[in-house]
Amino acid sequence: MIIISDYSIDVNVNEGAGTAGSSLGTGSGAAAVAGGIGIAGGIGMLASAMVNSSASLKSLLDLFSSTVGMILRPIGDLLATFLRPLAMMLIPVAIGFNDLLYSKGWFDRISLFLQGTMEILIGMYKLQESASKLLVGTLGILFGKLLRSVGWMILGFNTLANLFGDDNPFLSAAGSMLNAGSTVGVWGAEQVAGSTVAFTEGLEYITSGMTRAGVAIMDWGPGAAERIKTLAQMNTGEVVSMVNTIATAGGSLTSALNEKAQQLRDVQIPKVAGSSKAQENNYRPEVKKYKPQKEIIDGKYFGESEEDKKSYFGADSDKVDKSYFGAGT
Repeated sequence: MIIISDYSIDVNVNEGAGTAGSSLGTGSGAAAVAGGIGIAGGIGMLASAMVNSSASLKSLLDLFSSTVGMILRPIGDLLATFLRPLAMMLIPVAIGFNDLLYSKGWFDRISLFLQGTMEILIGMYKLQESASKLLVGTLGILFGKLLRSVGWMILGFNTLANLFGDDNPFLSAAGSMLNAGSTVGVWGAEQVAGSTVAFTEGLEYITSGMTRAGVAIMDWGPGAAERIKTLAQMNTGEVVSMVNTIATAGGSLTSALNEKAQQLRDVQIPKVAGSSKAQENNYRPEVKKYKPQKEIIDGKYFGESEEDKKSYFGADSDKVDKSYFGAGT
């Protein structure tokens, strides 16, 4: 404690030293990291400069790199020998997998099902939001009415006070309660209105999602692939409108989707004089099957000569080619 005239100054030497030590420690750590990075960068620059300035050292390093590559090359060739049969075994599996997903329409079917599932989840969230807004909004309306009732009671007491000669002692409080009640009541009414909107949106999402998921699972009839693609292109409002039209005017979902698909064809491919119906129906390009090129098997991966190919596939290499890649290869 240092006393100067009528003022006193409390000096905590230990606290100041501790703070300074902490700051010094933090700064020292950062400086050490920065110094290490700088030293490493300097060593790298020095080594690069030495290699660039000495042709002898550069040649020696190239020779060393080639030597290491020669040591690792047999290991890589041995690993390739083990992996080559596995690669050949996986080729038909990969072709079949691509054929299943694309040529058979499973990719579009799974995508439509996931799209419908996501809409169902969004709809459930909207319904939960609707219930929350309805509960909070109802409580707000009731609490607003309670505040306004209290405000009217205070206003009544203010009137009685005026009869006994007091000049509006509770008028300000009554006005505040009435205004607060009105504000809370309006907010509660807005929440209830928002609950109605969220409830409607939730039902629409669930309706659209169930329609998409149902078509993806159930529709296996003729033209199902085109109906699935058509339904995937429609937004939520279009799907709900179509379902509501079927519910009120009758009809079937299959016929409605076929009609929608026809409308999309008319929009995408306008009818041209002299064009055939088959040409108009082929407005979507077909997915081509994955087909590895025979030249890759002959050349790059399995040697340059016919003998190399036979050593991997056996003497009947032509039959093996046809079994994997079709007779036309």
